[in-house]
Amino acid sequence: MEEKVIDQNFETNLENTPIDNEEQTQEDIHSYNPKKVRFIKNIIQMVIWIVLLFMANQYLNEHPAERSSMISGMNIIYQKVRVMVYNVFSSNDWKLLDEKYNVERNYSELVNLAQESACATWTDKIDVQNKLNELIKAGVSDYEKNRMDYNNFAVNYYKKLKLECTK
Repeated sequence: MEEKVIDQNFETNLENTPIDNEEQTQEDIHSYNPKKVRFIKNIIQMVIWIVLLFMANQYLNEHPAERSSMISGMNIIYQKVRVMVYNVFSSNDWKLLDEKYNVERNYSELVNLAQESACATWTDKIDVQNKLNELIKAGVSDYEKNRMDYNNFAVNYYKKLKLECTK
């Protein structure tokens, strides 16, 4: 007997289920909309990201050293992407561009060293900063022409700074 009841229920369920899309009602068609669900998920993710960005901004405002390291990190990422683009579109310029960015970082460290040093004179500090600004503004071809001058200036200034501070 139980088998007949189960079979009858199964047959009635089959009769009630729609076979074609035409038999579905309007309510069934609009009950699940994947675009609407995706839109709601995107809104929720956007709110979460805004909260996280606000928290990161608060943290960076409270810790200025972290902010400066983050900015320098972004500059390095920008430089690496630019070097990769030069690598794709140019055969030799990317090596010079990478070398130029390395020299710029060395000059930045030299400027920081000069600013922190009590031995460096005011004019020396300005000279190093001006040389760094000149290097930043120089293009790859200008850097290629003057790279020995940039390297010699950095080495000589570093030696001068070390000699004056050891006295």
